[in-house]
Amino acid sequence: MSISYEGVAEQVVTMKLDTTGTAAKEGDLVSLAANNTVKVCPVSTTPVGLVLGVKGDLAAVQVAGYMRLPCASDLAVGCALLALDSSGKLDAGTTGRPGIVTDVDTAAGICGVIFC
Repeated sequence: MSISYEGVAEQVVTMKLDTTGTAAKEGDLVSLAANNTVKVCPVSTTPVGLVLGVKGDLAAVQVAGYMRLPCASDLAVGCALLALDSSGKLDAGTTGRPGIVTDVDTAAGICGVIFC
């Protein structure tokens, strides 16, 4: 047996893709662009979710649960307000989305986060 967070509180919704700029693709963090519409998450903003798949102008967006995401090298495990930093990596700050950072691989720049 090993440690696993896969499937914890996972919630996926279908949303429209904003195609006015570069459309989001699988693996991109996204933010809201308009009603029921997402776009690639700009740096220094709070993501609403992670694109799991795209079909036409629709995206399956994971908005809650465990996710593996690019993160800042100084991110620490624990509860934090999380948003993208100026380099587009998840980091803790005074604003953002509440989440639980479960693990940080500083060498790879990847962390595990549970968003509720």
